[in-house]
Amino acid sequence: MNRSEHKESTEKQYKRFEKLYLRKVYHALRSQVTPVVNALHDRGYNAAIKAIYSDVINDKVIGVVSDLHQETGLFFARKAYRSVRASAKEGKHWINELLFKQGIGLNEKWVQDIINYFSRELFSTVSGITEVTRNQILAVLQQGLEEGWSIDQMATALQNEELLLWRARLITRTELVKGAFAGTKIASEDSEWETEKEWIAANDHRTRHSHRMVDTVTIDSDDKFKVQRPKGGIDLMDGPGDPSADIANLANCRCSLAVVAKRDAQGRLIPKRNIILISPARLRIPTET
Repeated sequence: MNRSEHKESTEKQYKRFEKLYLRKVYHALRSQVTPVVNALHDRGYNAAIKAIYSDVINDKVIGVVSDLHQETGLFFARKAYRSVRASAKEGKHWINELLFKQGIGLNEKWVQDIINYFSRELFSTVSGITEVTRNQILAVLQQGLEEGWSIDQMATALQNEELLLWRARLITRTELVKGAFAGTKIASEDSEWETEKEWIAANDHRTRHSHRMVDTVTIDSDDKFKVQRPKGGIDLMDGPGDPSADIANLANCRCSLAVVAKRDAQGRLIPKRNIILISPARLRIPTET
C-alpha cells in the first residue's frame, strides 16, 4: 500500500469509527447532565449544584472510551502488522504461527496490550472529560441565576444538543486517533523485523501547521517526531495520537502513522534481536522432563 492509499484508507476508517461511536459518546456525556436537570426540576437550584458533584468520574464515559480504544486499536494493529509483512514480502514468522496454534493469537494479545497501554491514561482522560462537563453545567447554572432564568430555561440550556454533540465529536476524534496510535505502535513492536515509521498528515484546511511540518517525515520506530506546540515548545511524539503530547497536538487530529519493515544499506531486512513475542511459560508449551 503506497502513501496515498494508506492515507485514503485511514481517513475512511476514521470516519467509520467516528460514526460508530459518536452517539455512544454523546449519550455518555448526556448521562452526566440528566441527573442535574432532574434535580433542578424536582428540588431546585441548590440541589442541581449538589448533583453536579455526585460522581467523581463518569463511568459511562470510561466504558465507551475504553471500547473505542480497544476496537480502533485492534483494527490499526492488524493494519500495521499487515503493512510490515507486506513491505517485507514475507509470511508469518514461526512464533506467530505458534501463538495461533496455542489458541492465544495476536488479536487477544493486542487487546490486552491496548488495555494495559491505556490503564493509567484512561482514568486521567475521563477525569478531564468529566471535569469539563461539570464546569460547563456549573457555568450554565450560574449564568441562569445571575440573569434570572426560570428553571425550565436553565434545563433547556443544559440540554443543548448542539453543544453536547460538538463535545462528543471532539472527544470521539481525539480518542480515536489515540487508539489508532496505540494499536500501530504495539503491532510494530511485535514485528519480527526492525521497522520505520512515517507521519502522514491529513493536509487540508483544518490540518495544524505543526503537523504539516512533520508530514512525510520518516524515522526509526524507536525515534520520536519533533512537533511544535502552537504556543511554543516542542512535543517529542511517537506518532499522531501519542497521549504524552500536549492536548494542542492531540485534539481533533486526523493524521496517521505508516510503518514498514526497515532494511539495511544492502536492502536486507533487519531482524530484531529478540523476536519471541511471548515466553514459552506464558504459552504453556509442554517441556521435556
